[in-house]
Amino acid sequence: MGARELRKELLGKCDQLEFLAAFSFQLNKKLKSQLDALRQEVESSSVRRLRGMRDALDHDVTNYSSQVGCGMKPDRLVRFINDEFGTEKAFAFIPKYVLTQLFTKFSDFIPNWHSYPAHALIGFDFTGQCDFRGTFEYLLPEAKCYEDMGYAYNQAVLSSPGNLGKRLNKVDNKTHFFYVTSAILSAFYFIEAYVNGVAFDFCYRTGDSSKLTVEQRELLCEWDSKLDREKWVSFRNKLLQYPKVILGLNAPPLTETNCEEIRVLAAEAKEIRDSLVHNSPRVELTPVGGKYYAIGKKVRAVMGLKLDDATRIVDSAVKLPKKINCMLGNRAYKLDWLIERDSTGMFPPEAFK
Repeated sequence: MGARELRKELLGKCDQLEFLAAFSFQLNKKLKSQLDALRQEVESSSVRRLRGMRDALDHDVTNYSSQVGCGMKPDRLVRFINDEFGTEKAFAFIPKYVLTQLFTKFSDFIPNWHSYPAHALIGFDFTGQCDFRGTFEYLLPEAKCYEDMGYAYNQAVLSSPGNLGKRLNKVDNKTHFFYVTSAILSAFYFIEAYVNGVAFDFCYRTGDSSKLTVEQRELLCEWDSKLDREKWVSFRNKLLQYPKVILGLNAPPLTETNCEEIRVLAAEAKEIRDSLVHNSPRVELTPVGGKYYAIGKKVRAVMGLKLDDATRIVDSAVKLPKKINCMLGNRAYKLDWLIERDSTGMFPPEAFK
């Protein structure tokens, strides 16, 4: 093998070592600096020196690969990650279910690995700037939506007339209304992300077993296998049907009649949400509550929004996942990040950590 081929091979091995170190949370500034220096040395070294460097790199790559139990050749791993996240990535979040396919020993690096849902996103630093020191970063889409909801609600409280102690001017009123509507919409984003996560996690854990019928799996995955395309499930049906399917029951365990939070979210709050997302000036041609209105119900719903509406919806959005999780038992995943409002009436700082 000539010098050109050796240099190309060694640069590839530097990338492999860097990736494997990142995936084992061992890539730091020192190692990154050493690898960058090695890359520069490769460009000017003799063939003899290059061969010695290759032997040393082979040893390190094998060592790191063994630590994480890399299930594919390191060069294929580099190509896979670059194809997925791009060659210019600095920090990437990778789902747990992907990591379990890539590495057989990854669970050794994260305490209580099995308590995290399949869709949990684990963060990896490819620059060496983050020193995890035995810790790690992870992200749940539903937790992010929860934080958005909590932040918007807190700002709605802080910008309210009661908190400011004055009548709001036009700009202040617009600011307050923006946070009220943001909190309400984020509550729906949060709940749907949560039930979708529960459904995905259950489908992933059951695999292709006979625990689910084709129809049940299609329901949980929102997929039409005959037409090979997505098949959306309504918000209400997810709240009622997903727990029923996961628990193997004949009827939904939670409905509007026995769960106040579902009654709020799937009925009255859903009308508010639809009015915000699909607003229309259309008026009703039939009486509503025995009365004809000159202004359409969607316009009335939006113009009449108050902080109390957001409070009722946000509180229901926090309580419902806890009820569902309690009912699911060992089929659920931990919600230690889901924190209710405190005595100040707002979400505490620990809700955003």
